[in-house]
Amino acid sequence: MLNPELTGAAGEHVACSYLIRNGWRSVILNAEAFDIVSVKKDKSLRVQVKSTGQLSKQNSYQWSISTGGRNTKSAIELGACDLIALVALDINKVMFLTVPDLKRQVTMRKKQDVMMAKDLERDTLERALQLISSSAL
Repeated sequence: MLNPELTGAAGEHVACSYLIRNGWRSVILNAEAFDIVSVKKDKSLRVQVKSTGQLSKQNSYQWSISTGGRNTKSAIELGACDLIALVALDINKVMFLTVPDLKRQVTMRKKQDVMMAKDLERDTLERALQLISSSAL
């Protein structure tokens, strides 16, 4: 099992690799509120990556999706980033969400079968981009 710092770095590389393979010019920055900046044509994205190393005992993946330290956790605020990338390292899968999808939670759980969906990355990225471009956020 990787330590938290290496788990985070590995997840950033998985998410960044997916974006690059799908035509997004992407770079890992590790800024205050986001980890990756991606550009494609006239669109740019700021992506916050959250990573987990393995399946939990409840047959689900769990991510801490908060900002701040151990005693000052708070929900990710609208405008801090454009997308959240939830990475499950053991299966090399990424789910893309918008900030409103988080519903101000500080922990997110997804069942294994949800994360194993065949076109998870493509479908969730397309959905998130549609929400962003429709200004529904």
